[in-house]
Amino acid sequence: SFTPTCPTSQLQITSSSPRGTGTTGLQMGIFDDLKLIFSEEGKKNKAEYERLEREEQEAAQREIMERRRNPDKMAEYEQDVSSRRKN
Repeated sequence: SFTPTCPTSQLQITSSSPRGTGTTGLQMGIFDDLKLIFSEEGKKNKAEYERLEREEQEAAQREIMERRRNPDKMAEYEQDVSSRRKN
C-alpha cells in the first residue's frame, strides 16, 4: 500500500520567483475560509447576495399576488399547470 513520506500537516510548496526560491506553507482549510467569510470583503459579498435573493423572492411574491387578484391570469396559470401535469 501507499504510505506518504510527509504528513499533510507539514506539506509545503516550494516555488521559484525572480528573487530566488522561497517556501510558503500550503493554505487550505476551514480557517482560511472563515477568514474570507468574516473579512470586510466577505461581509459585503454576503450582504449583496442576501439583498439580491430578497429582491428575487419579493418579485416572485408580487407576481403570485398579482395572479391571484386577476382572474384571467389565474385561469392562464391553471391551464399551464394542467398542461404540464398531463405531459
